[in-house]
Amino acid sequence: MPDVKIVAAAERIATAIEAASPGVICEVASDMLDLPHGGSDRSAHDLATAIRAGVEPELLVELWNVVFPEDHDVWFNEETNELHYDSRLVESAD
Repeated sequence: MPDVKIVAAAERIATAIEAASPGVICEVASDMLDLPHGGSDRSAHDLATAIRAGVEPELLVELWNVVFPEDHDVWFNEETNELHYDSRLVESAD
């Protein structure tokens, strides 16, 4: 399970947002601004700048799940100030 320091996690999320599709940008904006999906016209650059300026670790966990949907079991460890996630593919239960 990879560990990422909070500052590095914020930078990875911000970089991914700057390259994201409009749908992802809209979802990120709604998560950050507490608006209904589709309720923001914030640019990817504005959102990335806000993330780089500092947001709560819990919001980084939520955003990580949006911009990196292939990762699972994302959580914040307060003791190490790191974000943890599992990047292994999940097998089907069939």
